[in-house]
Amino acid sequence: MGFTTAEAQRLLTQGENAYMTIYVDGDASTGDIADAIGADYRVQTGEEASDEAAEGFAAVADIMGYIFLGFGLVAVFVSVFLIINTFTIIVAQRQRELALLRAIGAARNQVVGSVLAEAAVIGVIASIAGLGLGVLLGWGLSQLVSSSAMGGLPVALQVPATSLWALAVGIGVTVLSAIIPAVKASGVPPVAAMREAVNPPKPLRGITIAGLAVTLVGGVLVALGLTDNLGDLGLPGFLTGVGIAFVGITLLTPILSRPLVALLGAVMSWSFSGRLGKLNAGRNPRRTAITASALMIAVALVTGIATIVSSFKETTAELTEQNLDSDLIVMGQQGANIPTFAPETLAEIKALPDVSAVGDVYGEFFGAQVDGDQAALLASEDLATSLEIFSGTVAEGSVADLPDDGLVVNESAAEDQGVGLGDTVPVTFADGTAVQLKVTAILEDDLLTDGWWVAPAQIEHFTVPKPMQAYIQVADGADIDAVQDDVDDILADEPEVSVTNNADFVEQQTSQLDVLLNSVQILLALAIIIAIIGVVNTLVLSVLERTRELGLLRAIGMTRGQARRMITVESVIICLFGAVLGIAVGIGLGWTVQQALEEEGLTSFALPWDLIVAYLVAAVAVGLLAAIAPAARAAKLNVLNAIAYE
Repeated sequence: MGFTTAEAQRLLTQGENAYMTIYVDGDASTGDIADAIGADYRVQTGEEASDEAAEGFAAVADIMGYIFLGFGLVAVFVSVFLIINTFTIIVAQRQRELALLRAIGAARNQVVGSVLAEAAVIGVIASIAGLGLGVLLGWGLSQLVSSSAMGGLPVALQVPATSLWALAVGIGVTVLSAIIPAVKASGVPPVAAMREAVNPPKPLRGITIAGLAVTLVGGVLVALGLTDNLGDLGLPGFLTGVGIAFVGITLLTPILSRPLVALLGAVMSWSFSGRLGKLNAGRNPRRTAITASALMIAVALVTGIATIVSSFKETTAELTEQNLDSDLIVMGQQGANIPTFAPETLAEIKALPDVSAVGDVYGEFFGAQVDGDQAALLASEDLATSLEIFSGTVAEGSVADLPDDGLVVNESAAEDQGVGLGDTVPVTFADGTAVQLKVTAILEDDLLTDGWWVAPAQIEHFTVPKPMQAYIQVADGADIDAVQDDVDDILADEPEVSVTNNADFVEQQTSQLDVLLNSVQILLALAIIIAIIGVVNTLVLSVLERTRELGLLRAIGMTRGQARRMITVESVIICLFGAVLGIAVGIGLGWTVQQALEEEGLTSFALPWDLIVAYLVAAVAVGLLAAIAPAARAAKLNVLNAIAYE
């Protein structure tokens, strides 16, 4: 949207002939221009302005880089489960081969070395492929942004040297993830070469005890952080506790898989193939747990963030319903710039016949100081009416007929600043004006009224001396929709703001949270895709491992359709187990964060029921898709070859 110079000045500077930036073309030097316009303005060359803009963009790019790095680390962490599971299954399938190697003289360190060498080769190939795909993806996204948001500005392909760390991380993670399976492979005794059956699953006692201990340590740190018993380390200790508890729960997934798999499988075990699928999903708790944990981590993070977002929405809705006594609200979408409207527009709204009262808010959020400390300043043309609409309560003093040198503050801010009723406080506005104001009233703490309120006479010192919000009470018996239409007409020349009812106001204030949630879901999609690949990989290797078993089942009458259904049920149960566990962990994570932020105003806890149902349905769909290839392979096995398979 663009405006003529005259219209832009009418809307933004109240008609004053003022400009934010002036571009000069010619041979004049910066010194000549500075001498001509005075020392109150800054003069830069085009190169200096470009460098400054680039620095600001670089700072934003760095922040975005850290965010993407965080999600990338989540994807790497999820891939660890896939690698461990793959090598564990491969080692189990090669048990007789490894035992023969041991029998003819191979040492344990040689067996470990062979497995790690295999992991290193796979890591090198996969990392190089991943780096190449990442470069292509980055180039494609940069071209998309250039064409859609930068007017087709050419973007050169640049690969930072730090991207080579991706190779090191990929190779290192693959090798490190293969260490545990490699050590297990070295422990295969030579006598195992003469056995027909693989070793039975190991007991879960050790990993369960370790999981309980780690979860307990994390829980204690979380509890100490929530109760302010960690001093200056409260937030780091709390976050560390959440991370440790998360690891502990991951270690507990094998023992949790038994009851949960049995419960989830009960719904699908109404047929012969369904019962076999349930038994297969629960026959190796460690394998099922590792496969499901990858999905659990991604689902837990998304559910946790969705729970926090839902809690913010619920808190905002309750705050609006309980404390905000208005019928209509005039404001704009909050962003880098705070939308405002003309004081004359506010006067027109107040003059409407069906409007009984209007509370207004002016704001100065940058550059102001109270007693030498940076602080935001607020103002209202009628503070008493505004406090009534906000359900604010005066604890001391009075806000009626606020004098020009009056100052109103909430209890916590007054306590932090060490001031009381009647004290004089030095206040400096962003325009440099310094005044001595007297505290004439102290308010009870409330999210809607907390802050430093100055008298209407001081509004002229604000950077933008225009109201940013208006809260309208409609007269009893009046038609709210009709009043909203009237206000809409008044706001016809105010493109930055609009009028909404309270419900739309809540939706408007929380819409950015929905964008955040959608962004997180998109960024975690990579981790979810890796988890899906893990399920497919585990099922394919399991089908290969159970070749003889499947051949025998086919030989005694199992049809191809029953074989497909058996593998499909197993896949759906594993995915549902990961989703259910992830949702439970995510809800716990969201609740923990909500409790930590309760004193900061996040007072309500709410669950994202629509998303929870969607995740469960998606888990079933993922299970069905992941089972397609493994189920087809199981159904197409040659019965005689399968029975003879070793």
